[in-house]
Amino acid sequence: MCILQAGMDDVTTSSAAPAEATSSTPVHPMREGWKRVAYWAPVWIPMVLFAHVAWRGLRPSLSEAERLDDAAAVLAVREEAARSESALVKAHLDARHDEIYLERQRRLRAQYRPQDLDTAVSASAAR
Repeated sequence: MCILQAGMDDVTTSSAAPAEATSSTPVHPMREGWKRVAYWAPVWIPMVLFAHVAWRGLRPSLSEAERLDDAAAVLAVREEAARSESALVKAHLDARHDEIYLERQRRLRAQYRPQDLDTAVSASAAR
């Protein structure tokens, strides 16, 4: 019975009976389920989106960042080795263009000629 009609003295109208009958008729369970889904949609839609970003977007990007950090460490070591080798090669090239260095090399080559080395080796072998 309706709350408004509770205080009235046996007043019944012809339209009151069908209204109570329709309110007491069972609602289909599927329709009730969809109402609950729609009611909680503001909660579960952001949760689903967050889960999608967390599992499909965030985790792969974090693992890729970790892999790139490891590769950066390896690359830093390789870069340092390449820079030191480059400095050594540059020093040798600068020395090759230095006239004093070239003269010293020429004198050393003249002092230790291959034929002199061959005779020194054969003399030490004869002893």
